[in-house]
Amino acid sequence: MVAEKVESADDLNRCIDHGFDLFQGYHLAKPEMLRRPARHASRDSADALRTALAENVDAERIEAIVSSDPSLTFRLLTAVNANAFGLDRRVESVAEALGLLGMTKLRCLADLMASSHDVLEESEAIALGAARGRMAATLLADTDTASAGVLAALLSVSDRMYAAPLGDVLEELPLQQELTSAILFGHGSVGRTLDIIRACERDDRAQLDELAPGRADELLELHGGSAARGWSADAPDHGSAERSETPEHA
Repeated sequence: MVAEKVESADDLNRCIDHGFDLFQGYHLAKPEMLRRPARHASRDSADALRTALAENVDAERIEAIVSSDPSLTFRLLTAVNANAFGLDRRVESVAEALGLLGMTKLRCLADLMASSHDVLEESEAIALGAARGRMAATLLADTDTASAGVLAALLSVSDRMYAAPLGDVLEELPLQQELTSAILFGHGSVGRTLDIIRACERDDRAQLDELAPGRADELLELHGGSAARGWSADAPDHGSAERSETPEHA
């Protein structure tokens, strides 16, 4: 039996005398308010998603819209995290996150984002994340890690979008640990792909020759076709700073 609203020592003793087993109330503890900055999405992408959902387009088109904007991807994953209801489920693709959330709740999320006064302005970080996602899709095409690689590439700019350390931001999301390790530390084939993309952004031929011997020209040309307009690879990258303290990549 649970005694609620136990607000004094007398209340607690009286409840014990009456045989209660569990106790709740301000005498024992008070709620703690936890705060964190809001993670907004860009309005144009939210509008595009809401329009597509209203027109009942197919699932592949919905996935393509979400995957075109890292801020939209981030909001989708935070919604899945809030929707978990205690289920220990981690995701590794946009399609998996969409399936877990469901179309009804996705429509509610799209309406909320599109009608919100607080939005993330179009930025170099969003353009950079979209470009990384496109290149990851090309580099990993027809592999088992293609969908995970695209998600990792999109989320790799989360620190730039929300001005916070990448590791802290990723902790808010229900990601597979392997995916988090790939983004932060370059582990696995997905992490290696991200390293190649970052090397292309810096025009770092030496690292490209190390990561993909003999393919530097091909990769740089591919990157030129995938790159978004208006971003700068010289912007701070919290993920790179964290990775510098880790062992060599797998």
